[in-house]
Amino acid sequence: MKFLFSKLVELNELQPLCEIFSNLTGFATAILDMEGNVLAATSWREICAEFHRKNPAALNACRESDTVLGELPSPGAKYNVYRCKNGLIDVSVPIMVEKVQIGRLYTGQFLFAPPDVEFFRRQAAEYGFDETSYLDAVQKVPIVTEEQVRQVMEFLCRLAEMIGRMGVGNQRLREANAELMEHRQELERLVEERTTELSAKNERLRASLAEKEVLLKEVHHRVKNNLQIISTLLELQAYTIHDDNLQKCLKDSQDRIKAMALIHEKLYQSSDLVCIDFWEYIESLVGHLISSFVDDPQRIVMKVDVGDIQMGIERAIPYGLIINELVSNAIKHAFPNGRSGEIAIRLRADERGWITLTVADDGVGLPPGLDFRNTETLGLQLVNLLTKQLQGELSLVNDGGATFTIRFAS
Repeated sequence: MKFLFSKLVELNELQPLCEIFSNLTGFATAILDMEGNVLAATSWREICAEFHRKNPAALNACRESDTVLGELPSPGAKYNVYRCKNGLIDVSVPIMVEKVQIGRLYTGQFLFAPPDVEFFRRQAAEYGFDETSYLDAVQKVPIVTEEQVRQVMEFLCRLAEMIGRMGVGNQRLREANAELMEHRQELERLVEERTTELSAKNERLRASLAEKEVLLKEVHHRVKNNLQIISTLLELQAYTIHDDNLQKCLKDSQDRIKAMALIHEKLYQSSDLVCIDFWEYIESLVGHLISSFVDDPQRIVMKVDVGDIQMGIERAIPYGLIINELVSNAIKHAFPNGRSGEIAIRLRADERGWITLTVADDGVGLPPGLDFRNTETLGLQLVNLLTKQLQGELSLVNDGGATFTIRFAS
């Protein structure tokens, strides 16, 4: 059976995870489907992005590398390691769904030893590159050890397994939804055409629908568990790191994964299975953030004013990630030195079909001159990225605290 990667896996969930991984480790990543389409990519080196991939002759070497790395590893091996003819080392691990390869997860664009400058000088002449610019790009290529690669690939192999399991879950979810739709259409036809047989047939259809709903609940439960496993892997990785900044980055990553996992948890606990009660979701998310970052829960008052808004998974995940970033930033930075304060979350839909999300605090506010649209902090970058993804408008009032307002078309 042929599986299509983009139909099996939520790509908008993979890109942030790859960005987090690259920010923590410095390793580039790419996820490709079996047709060679790049579905997610982070931290590609200048030498590859600006030179090799833009030159026809060098690109042929890149494609040869892609072909070799696209093959399944030899028996006993978990991943492929290949030295590209352009001089760099690349590594890949296959992503499998029910013993069928649907794509591969790449890292690489590094060296195991200092670069052979003469080799790259000859390469610049062969491909017609500007020698100075090309050699500057060569010097930016990271030099890593085989042990570092082994440790990174141990994590990426597990991540590839998780992606494969998510693909299985999504495939079963899609099949269940298709069957569910077929049964509903059949029910409507029977109501119109055979009212005399309606009672008996309804009983059989209800039983079938109940089975599909159990399956949907199980799928959401497994997706939530898979996300929790990824969070646990990050937590285990944190135990081996003694750098406080890296540990904080890992903790932030766990909170983002928790925000996504809560969506699936609420769906499998819900009787609706398609939409969640967003007020209940925000209450759970805020409770998790308070317990994670605040020693004295009485010090920061949380006010949630959401109203009766039901939201599907395709909207709930980016909304939840935005709220996670803005609230966690306020908890960590708005009330320094044990200061008390209030954080308010408000979500409203108007008659014109616009949804307005407001996250406000009465803390110390953002630093003067900070451009929140062009910041180096991953949290605000993620807020801006998700706002664009939802085709929304983001604004900030930095007076007596910070007030972020985001408007989306419902």
